[in-house]
Amino acid sequence: MTLAEESGERLAALLTSTPDRVGIDDFLPVALISVGSAYLQAGNLEAAVGTYRNAARWARVEGHPALEHAEAFVALVDALRGDGCPVQAQRRLTTERPRGARSSLLWIWASVAVLTRGLRSLAAGKAAAAQEALEAVGLARPEDDVDALGQYWWVPLHLRARLVLHDEDREEQIHALRRTMEDHYPSLGADSCAGGLLRADLADLLHACGAYKEAATVLAEAERGLVLPPVVASRARLLWLTGEEEALDALLERVGRYHAANSPELDVLRLRRRLERAPRRLRSPEGIELWRSVEHRASGLELSLLPREAPALLGEPGRTPGAIPPGPYSRARTFVLSRGERELVEALREEDTMTTLAQRLFLSPLTVKTRLRDIYRRTGVHSKEELFRQRDTILRSRR
Repeated sequence: MTLAEESGERLAALLTSTPDRVGIDDFLPVALISVGSAYLQAGNLEAAVGTYRNAARWARVEGHPALEHAEAFVALVDALRGDGCPVQAQRRLTTERPRGARSSLLWIWASVAVLTRGLRSLAAGKAAAAQEALEAVGLARPEDDVDALGQYWWVPLHLRARLVLHDEDREEQIHALRRTMEDHYPSLGADSCAGGLLRADLADLLHACGAYKEAATVLAEAERGLVLPPVVASRARLLWLTGEEEALDALLERVGRYHAANSPELDVLRLRRRLERAPRRLRSPEGIELWRSVEHRASGLELSLLPREAPALLGEPGRTPGAIPPGPYSRARTFVLSRGERELVEALREEDTMTTLAQRLFLSPLTVKTRLRDIYRRTGVHSKEELFRQRDTILRSRR
């Protein structure tokens, strides 16, 4: 147990067991939200959501203005755990930064509430609403400063990463996410909620770009820390994308449907494996129940892992099934080189060093190094020599 968790546990027990609460009623919901946030940072989602619900209960009894904030934090934990995806109709909280208090607690909490609604909107397939949530708090672009959110700086990064999976600028987001994690927060460890979550996001973006080896490295680091549902889901998807069916089946068996680390994505992959192994037995009572659960909880991103014919096979007779949405993941490896990357490949010579290549292209060695790294990741080569040998094949590719 971390120091934050231990302190939070003691404080929560002390506050809720005080026989005479005269004078602390105004303080109690705020303190409990702070305790819940300590659990959230430590990655103890069950303790966090329990404390937030306790804060909401006390705020409701006392008519405290922190009630909506406590409920918003419950929704944030639910979104991180993948518990459903309906967009809750809550009163719009102001997100204007108070004069003279850029990082005030009230503004931070209000901003987290807006971002949480963005996450739930995205899970419901409403990407425009998710983008509006980021714009409402002034954090829509990768270069926007997230420090104003204090200990919740990682929430907009998580929402951005999930949103970008639906778009075409994934490479830019990979660089932005990596820069934030490595440059601005060097002490961010995988043993924190933010550390594990953002590493899972980075791995998901790498999946979508076909960079499976780098994604495996990122996930290996994340798995040394907390066991978070997004990390487990990202590992399961990587096993499916790389065709490691036995390892995937072992993971799905180890993380059962009622395991704390289970998620809608794992249930989608369970259906996928059932369909691949025994399609005639898919419409068993267990299979139908699993499909109904997935229909209710999974977002379009997760459902896109299913084949297009799945709704017709699993849907109720006489009911028109919804179409499986297109998604960013595919087992077929694809890559598209940018103009600058193609120019670099065309100019490459067998005897080139980083310096000579940079001089010929009138670029800095750092730019050449960055472009080579991106080319290696997209094409699956591992050195300049291998890139030179496969140069003609890569340049002919239109994938």
